[in-house]
Amino acid sequence: LSAVHVYASGSPAMIYGTLDALVSAGMDAHQMRADVFAYAPRP
Repeated sequence: LSAVHVYASGSPAMIYGTLDALVSAGMDAHQMRADVFAYAPRP
């Protein structure tokens, strides 16, 4: 997995789950970029 770069977007649980699975498979965590979709109420 050294040549892989991952770009992911989704819920916090999906992003952390994906990162954990890829790191367990041997990918370095720095090879992943993410955009987390989280609810933020308007003031």
